[in-house]
Amino acid sequence: MLLAFFIPFSCKKEDNANKTELLTSHCWIVDGATIAPAAVINGAIITDIYAVLPLCDRDNVTCLLANGSAYVNEGATKCDPNAPQVNSSGKWWFSADEKVVLALLDNSPDTLSSEILELTTGRLRFRQTLEVFGQPREVTFSYRPE
Repeated sequence: MLLAFFIPFSCKKEDNANKTELLTSHCWIVDGATIAPAAVINGAIITDIYAVLPLCDRDNVTCLLANGSAYVNEGATKCDPNAPQVNSSGKWWFSADEKVVLALLDNSPDTLSSEILELTTGRLRFRQTLEVFGQPREVTFSYRPE
């Protein structure tokens, strides 16, 4: 019954927006991150890496702009007070099928590949393969608009 209540109020703009518009309509703040397979750290099984992410990293703002540039802003709380406010910048683009966001940041020689799992005006979720706790793992990030 609750679902029927929300359907008439759905936003048609989102239905018509393309992926670039959805991705670049605002900046994003991470609000979740999980890993698979789980890691065992000091006897604890870790799958929720957001829970162990330092607070100073949780308020970082990731911005992908329509012109293909990208940057990460440290947010209100910096881990290192002497660090620049914008801690990385670079370029981003879609794969040919627009299922993957690729980014090349100034502070890395490697292209970062992020498989899009969900992209709406209010939610971004993607998966990357990263080295976490010393081994390659699938990391799923979720973001909310800034």
